[in-house]
Amino acid sequence: MEPDEVHRMSLLQLAKKQLFEPDTNLLYNPVIREQQTPQGNPEYSRRGWTSGRSFMAQCYYPAAPHPRVDTAVTLGTHMISKGLGWEFHEVEYSVAPPGYVEWGTNVLKNYSMHLKGSEENTDYIYGAIYCSLGEYSVSPPLPRALLEHWDPNTNTFLFPCGERTITLLDMNQMAGLPLDGDLYDEFISPTHELDPSLLLYPNFLPQLLDIWNKHSESGNVGFQEWCDYFHNRLNDTFFINSLQDERLYTAAYIAIWLCRFVVPGGGPYIHPGVLVMASWITIGRRISLAPPALCSLYYSLWLIHSSHWSLLFEKGMLSPLSDRWMGIYLRKAFGNKSSTKSLPFYKHPAPKPKMWNTMSRTPLFHDHDSAHKLLRQHTQISWHPYSLSKLENVGYLSRVFQISIRRGMLPWRRVEEFIAEPYHPDRVARQFRLDQVVPFPPFTSLYTRHDIGIAYAFWLHLLRDEEDPRPIPDDSRVGDSSVAWANWLHEFLKPFANVFDQLRNGNLNGKVPYNERRKNRSALQRHIRVRPLSDENFKVVRRVADDHRDQHIGVTEQEEARVKDHWMPILHSYLQDVAATQPMKSKEVN
Repeated sequence: MEPDEVHRMSLLQLAKKQLFEPDTNLLYNPVIREQQTPQGNPEYSRRGWTSGRSFMAQCYYPAAPHPRVDTAVTLGTHMISKGLGWEFHEVEYSVAPPGYVEWGTNVLKNYSMHLKGSEENTDYIYGAIYCSLGEYSVSPPLPRALLEHWDPNTNTFLFPCGERTITLLDMNQMAGLPLDGDLYDEFISPTHELDPSLLLYPNFLPQLLDIWNKHSESGNVGFQEWCDYFHNRLNDTFFINSLQDERLYTAAYIAIWLCRFVVPGGGPYIHPGVLVMASWITIGRRISLAPPALCSLYYSLWLIHSSHWSLLFEKGMLSPLSDRWMGIYLRKAFGNKSSTKSLPFYKHPAPKPKMWNTMSRTPLFHDHDSAHKLLRQHTQISWHPYSLSKLENVGYLSRVFQISIRRGMLPWRRVEEFIAEPYHPDRVARQFRLDQVVPFPPFTSLYTRHDIGIAYAFWLHLLRDEEDPRPIPDDSRVGDSSVAWANWLHEFLKPFANVFDQLRNGNLNGKVPYNERRKNRSALQRHIRVRPLSDENFKVVRRVADDHRDQHIGVTEQEEARVKDHWMPILHSYLQDVAATQPMKSKEVN
């Protein structure tokens, strides 16, 4: 199937043409069980680890296969081996255009009914939007040092005391992004399906697409241009005169919020594929946002690693989430709150995302050496910064926890292309208050423009119901580690440990002159090469067998029917709203 056919089809439609389904092989889907395990701790010695008593571990089962030959391949080892440096470069983030904060403030104050949780003490994305309005800064050597610890093959940061990563639980508890819900799916809906009377999409989506097309003469619509039209009222004029205008105004903000905060990439532009998702979110359809957000972040870190030869990074690639992760897990990253422009009072009753506590804090100064020293001190790095058992909505949190500890692939479909990044919670079990044993071999990243239907199977695998859900560990529990893991980690980390002194002494200027590196632009193209599916991509999913095709298509059609049966009456009521409501008096939108 060609890309020009794919970009106008939803994942549910593609899933009936490109037949994939989740696999149940226990080797690639380990579960949490209790088993007797000898204790082991990493230490700075020739052997690299010490052994202790045996204990009853809550850990991933079955055991990972041995022997293992995988080794650490971090950005730091890559820089030292290639003679690269950080000169003339700062890690760039997606910047809020003028008007973005005021626009978001107005949406939260006046148009947030569907952005809050439907149940008491729950949140949908109200808290996540609020967190996107804050100012975040960090001492530049700290993210540089952290990036040097990043291994793109495992999607983890490597530390002497073990691996850590940004998890799905972080995306939910730190940033307020929902894990559970309907599939996040970027595509451009066919024109013939946009008629509101067909009740397939919210009735304001056609107007939203028309506005995007009107401003996309150059092929892109920038954040500033979008913000100027809908909120700053420059060049063109947008006023709210009806209920439909209110929804259009809110959906336009959700679109820029998605492109800047949730799935940034490709620069400060509104991707047309997010407009369908923004419209649904505006009327209260719960979309699973944490998996594509984490996939986007992993993918951005991989791009940095793969393109570091010339240091020509894609601008606006990272959201503030990576810096906020440091602020939550590292004890000496930020100081007290600074005096900045005031934000609205957070009055939503649900527990606040952790980012709320780190907004507008003054960064603590670090030079290159102190940043590396901080990352080597295990007492300065938290394993579990969240108090899970004290949250009120334990039922929903249990579902979040089950999804977060599930090994798999994070899907992110961007119109005509599909990215899947490996998610390895088994490598960072102690972040979930579980016990660490030798992790499984890592999965392989996937980038394709053809078999996008496999994304649906990855979604099903990630969001499936657990037959025997694991209880959330008590807050008093501290994860331990096995002696087998300590021994394995010592060997795994050797390549990174061997270059650490060179990194700590300063890697600002590379051995290869910067101007010479700039000429080597071909290195930047390595990350965008599309590749066909291989056996490496069929670990947690599989192709649907011929004798099972009709059943698979039938189940997919049932899911389509479920969505339509739920939303068609609601979409019909919105049509009635528009017909019955007289144009309201024009009002300011500031």
